[in-house]
Amino acid sequence: MSKRSKKAPEAVSGSFSAVPHAVLDSDAFQGAGHPARSLLYELIRQLSGRNNGHLQVASPWLKKRGWNSADVVQRAKAELMTRQLAIKTRLGGLNAGPDLWAVTWLPISDYSGLTEVSAMTYHPGAWHFLNPPVPIPKRDDRSVSRSSAVPSPGMAVTLAVPSPGTKTALSDAQAVPPHGNNVSTNTPPAAAAAAVPGRRPSRPRRIVGAAGRSGKQTAA
Repeated sequence: MSKRSKKAPEAVSGSFSAVPHAVLDSDAFQGAGHPARSLLYELIRQLSGRNNGHLQVASPWLKKRGWNSADVVQRAKAELMTRQLAIKTRLGGLNAGPDLWAVTWLPISDYSGLTEVSAMTYHPGAWHFLNPPVPIPKRDDRSVSRSSAVPSPGMAVTLAVPSPGTKTALSDAQAVPPHGNNVSTNTPPAAAAAAVPGRRPSRPRRIVGAAGRSGKQTAA
């Protein structure tokens, strides 16, 4: 005979509503504000195991439980729907009763009277879709060897034309002659011969410019 399972020493007595740890640890629940969490607990309090989709948060009922601000309640409802922790299953109104709700981690077993969901459109687990995807580790380009024959990603930009601006020559000599007539003179033969041994003295040349208008020849 199989042994009878022993009752847990800390088992809950009386009725209770269980919430999966996956829901409590999810980004959808952890990131919710305190009013949204508190309103979600008001929905959970009504669960009986067969009435998901038929939960309500009507103002008269909430006021008895300490909710005094209608604006806070509306913001909490909107956040629960944004985080997909709860959805509306029927829109209420005049002579239609309050809006009906469902928590999204449980299935709906009774669709009678529900106008916003059906067995074909409702799938439990919408709260899980808010969890961010696992990030892909980034590639560290610095680990690539600098001597690699393959260039790193991207295009190298080289300037085919010089950058704007005037360039200053490193030499002190002027590339353009000064204004006026230039006079060409010969180096003295003695100095030239002394400077370069074995070289013949240069021949007299015609003076060019203002000093050479007469066409005379001079010798150094």
